[in-house]
Amino acid sequence: MSAGLDALLEFVRRGSSNPWSGSRFGARSLRSLASGLWRFRWRLVIAAVLLLILHGLYTHPPFESVRRGEVLARTDALDGSVTVYSSGTVLVIPGIHQVRHYSIRDQVYRPTEAESATGPAPFQSIEGLSIGVDLAVRWTVDRTRLAQMSREFPDDISADLVAPAVLGIAYPTFARYSVREIFSQRRTEIQRQLLAELNPKFTAMGLVLREVDMGKVDLPPDYRAGMEKLLSEELETEKVHYTLQLKEAQVKQQQLEAEADKVRRQTAAEAAARSKSSRPERRRRP
Repeated sequence: MSAGLDALLEFVRRGSSNPWSGSRFGARSLRSLASGLWRFRWRLVIAAVLLLILHGLYTHPPFESVRRGEVLARTDALDGSVTVYSSGTVLVIPGIHQVRHYSIRDQVYRPTEAESATGPAPFQSIEGLSIGVDLAVRWTVDRTRLAQMSREFPDDISADLVAPAVLGIAYPTFARYSVREIFSQRRTEIQRQLLAELNPKFTAMGLVLREVDMGKVDLPPDYRAGMEKLLSEELETEKVHYTLQLKEAQVKQQQLEAEADKVRRQTAAEAAARSKSSRPERRRRP
């Protein structure tokens, strides 16, 4: 290798002073350099391979870090085992290990297509009327079953697991109630029913259902105006009814107070009469 390099330098020096002689010397130098490279070809191959490995390790290090608020599941392609890590740095060998990151924070799914009564996929009431409901489902992964369920989880858990489960329960549930019940009367009952029916589904999928919340209920403009008027009239009727009950209670209270006062006066009068009748009897004894 050094002889070939010396020959190449000598070729450059002679070529700069004598171009014709340099060409003859250059041919010999190139043949010598090629012969030297051929003798050390395996060393060159090994060096090139090592350089490629070092470059790959530098650009794609075989380690994965567990970030805050998540866990890492590493699957071994040789035996199919899954190991879950909650912190630290994990060795990941290319071609052998596969890793997936899962957030352990609560996530919220909202069926945006059903939020508006005029949206692409609104809910339907028992009357067949389109309604929109701001439905929020809060969930997270079940850390105790992550090693078991990690291989079955799709890439997008919210879109591929949570959404079909929620919509598959929410549409038939709302269809069992009237608009009036959904809008005002039985919201709490509907929330409890959704929670009760969704909870076993989420458990079977390896998820934990935290809460189901119903927000704003959107109705068609004309129906909403009539519903608000009806509710206002009912509220006014209930107010009048409450006022009458209050006045009736006040009258009864006054009657009871009057009867109590009458009893007190009668008791006092009887006591005074007894006291007056007993005085003369005391004077006759001497």
